Amino acid sequence: MNKLNNITKKITGMITIMGFAAFVSGSAIAASATGNAVGMVDVSVLNQTNLGLATIMTAGIKTSEQKDLILGVSLECGLYTRTEVAGKKGSKSTSTAEASVEVRVILDKGTLDERYAAPGWVTFCQRTQTLSATLGGVLEQCDVTLTDTDGDLIPDSGGFTSDDCTFSDEDIELILSTMSANHFNFILTDAGTNGSLGHTIDVEAQVSSSDSGETTEGGSYDGAANATIGNGSIVVDEVRLAKDISL
Repeated sequence: MNKLNNITKKITGMITIMGFAAFVSGSAIAASATGNAVGMVDVSVLNQTNLGLATIMTAGIKTSEQKDLILGVSLECGLYTRTEVAGKKGSKSTSTAEASVEVRVILDKGTLDERYAAPGWVTFCQRTQTLSATLGGVLEQCDVTLTDTDGDLIPDSGGFTSDDCTFSDEDIELILSTMSANHFNFILTDAGTNGSLGHTIDVEAQVSSSDSGETTEGGSYDGAANATIGNGSIVVDEVRLAKDISL
């Protein structure tokens, strides 16, 4: 049984090192994690659609000298986009809706030792939705003008053009709403001890959305977009990365 446990530990260690090596370039990790911390998303920001820039998670960790940090952020990320165009008589309309959630991690925020984990801002989810259409409209009725040209009191010439007809708008609408869980590993090198209090780690998110469009005469457009933050967590591992590693 002890031999089996030793084999299992070796395999687990190999998988861990391979996973980290896929994220960084240079030599493999020199030592495994010796400390960790866990934080959960602040419930006050759940399902916020117009959050702007805000701190969504906070964690703390005490580290040894000459240690680095792997900061794994997991987050549910929801996107909602709606685009609509309408028109008639050959008008062309375009509607665009955009939404995104970006995340970054800060060490010891608000202190002289404040640092941002590499690579800085990371896009957890993003969508740009564009709907464009040229629409003729729905023909309702046409007024025909006839003329008696030979005096026999029987109209024998005339007709109509599109200006003599009534059209109602044709309308196309597209809505997409998705939610997915995403993860990214941030890195901080040479974290240091920061005294007896240890480090604070803040996860910031930036939610943004916009809509725009354009149309020719006779057309119209409308749109809406939102991005939503759901459940999330951060796991911080204290590691020793290879010397002079290049991120």
